[in-house]
Amino acid sequence: MNELIITFKENYYLENGEKSIGIFVNSSEKEDLLYKFLVGHNGMWKIIKDFTEEKFTLWDEKEEGNYIIMIQAKRRESSKPFDYVARMEYIIKHQEIDEDDNKGLNKTLEYFNNFIDNKKNKEVKLNNIESNDIKEEELNLEGDENVQSLVIEESGNEIESLANMEVAADTNFSEGNTELIKHVLVYPKDKHFMDEEIVFNILTENIENVLVKYKIYIDENLVEEIEYCQDKNFSFFPRCIGTYRFEFYAKHMNSNKKFDEVREHVIDVQYSRPIESVEIKCDKNYIRCNEDATFTATSVGGKNVLYEFYILMENRWELAQRYSKKSYYTMMPFKKGEYIILVLAKSFHKNVEYENYGLYKFNSKPGKELVVQSYAFV
Repeated sequence: MNELIITFKENYYLENGEKSIGIFVNSSEKEDLLYKFLVGHNGMWKIIKDFTEEKFTLWDEKEEGNYIIMIQAKRRESSKPFDYVARMEYIIKHQEIDEDDNKGLNKTLEYFNNFIDNKKNKEVKLNNIESNDIKEEELNLEGDENVQSLVIEESGNEIESLANMEVAADTNFSEGNTELIKHVLVYPKDKHFMDEEIVFNILTENIENVLVKYKIYIDENLVEEIEYCQDKNFSFFPRCIGTYRFEFYAKHMNSNKKFDEVREHVIDVQYSRPIESVEIKCDKNYIRCNEDATFTATSVGGKNVLYEFYILMENRWELAQRYSKKSYYTMMPFKKGEYIILVLAKSFHKNVEYENYGLYKFNSKPGKELVVQSYAFV
């Protein structure tokens, strides 16, 4: 019987910069399967990702509590709702943070650290059952609602403890002395980042008579496998941070072996590029007293960048706008003289005071008088 194995990895990030949890699934038998990810809480089930070839997904949940992660798998041509199912309990418990630790005052500038709660995982059990033991009417597959109530009747299903299971690495990288793969070419980069394409070109001794197979692991979890084909070019977009290991198997077209040679390539994928520069622009060519002026910051690099604005007036720094995604600030100078706008910038996930900064210096010139009317109420 095929067995589904669920594992979790923390410290992944979504597109909006929110911290998330990686859910991975592997099957004990080699089948062409589609996978569906669900999460259960307080008797309700929510679909995270519908049936897909992908063996992992990202899950963002901020509320504390006990959750059940369910993964349903079905054969590609199956007419059943699913052929296999696995469940595992996941506990979210936020760590308490002392508010005093989140305050750092400087005589000239005020910095704020971005704390992201760590979520503690406790793997408990996995329940693997075949769909013959499940009634097909348990899930409404035709509705447009993604939250459903589900009750599973468990009778005679074996529950296995999968705590402390590890993925074993295959160190046998060749069969015989045949060298089919001459080179694995990849564009040279010092660092790789989320959502940036990685392209591999496999150079083999004979293009037409050699087949190549691809496997992708994230933190030693198998997430994708492409069966033997003649295509020697392979591209991939990393969707989360972590250590990626790519295995490239090669064999002769008429070979009966599982592979004649295998190469691997390991890269570390980071969340985003560092912020290389910060530029500040003003919507006015001449800034006058008692008139609004808007300053907009733009940055090169980073991901989900936050900005913090300061103003230097009369030799004193003042915090104008705390860290936020708002990239502009509007002010009205009341006195003529020199002003300096300082903008600190950092990516949302970075727990630092700032990554880079920009400065904008200007002189405010006399403008129209600001008339303040007073009224007497009787």
